[in-house]
Amino acid sequence: MADLKRILSATIPLTLSSVVRGAQPLVLADLARATKGRAVFVAPDESAMRAIAEAATFFAPELEVIDFPAWDCLPYDRASPALSVSARRLSALHRLQAPRTGPQLLVTTINALLQR
Repeated sequence: MADLKRILSATIPLTLSSVVRGAQPLVLADLARATKGRAVFVAPDESAMRAIAEAATFFAPELEVIDFPAWDCLPYDRASPALSVSARRLSALHRLQAPRTGPQLLVTTINALLQR
């Protein structure tokens, strides 16, 4: 518990690493609830992102989980992204700019962060 207090009292953004994969949703849910703000988790791939989002919803139903997926096509590719992916990305951006009503957890992937 002392580590959680030290993490929550930090004055600069922190990076937590080497958290066991099975404990990640619980740790993220606890951090988001404790800060009453927004926690961000960057997953290595889409399946890990979905697993974290579903598990965090289970562990903390009061937590607003926002998933920001990566595009499903390459830049300058002839294929357009799927409408469902575009809709999920726009929904996430809208929810991020709307006033918060409680703690939020933003779950995304490395590719989603790097793409425009």
